[in-house]
Amino acid sequence: MTNVDGLTALGLRAGERARWRRRENERWSTGRVAAIEADGSVRLIDDKGATLSLPLDRLEVGKAGPRGAAGWEPASSRGARTEQLGLL
Repeated sequence: MTNVDGLTALGLRAGERARWRRRENERWSTGRVAAIEADGSVRLIDDKGATLSLPLDRLEVGKAGPRGAAGWEPASSRGARTEQLGLL
C-alpha cells in the first residue's frame, strides 16, 4: 500500500489542513497532512516546517460546515464516513 492509498483509505488527502494537541491542556498546533507512516500514524508538517507523526485519534482535520464555514472534525470519524468521489 502506498502513502496515497493509505491516506485515501482514512479519508485524508496530502496537504490537507490539520490540528493537534500533544496534551489536553496545551494549545492547538496546526499544519498539513503529509503521509502515512509504517506504523499507521499520520505524518504531519507543522507551520514552521517541522515533521512529526501522531496517531489518528489525536488529530483533527479541516472541514466545511453546512453553510460553508470552516470547522474541524476528528480524523478518525472521517475514515468511517463514505463520500462521493469527485470526477476527474
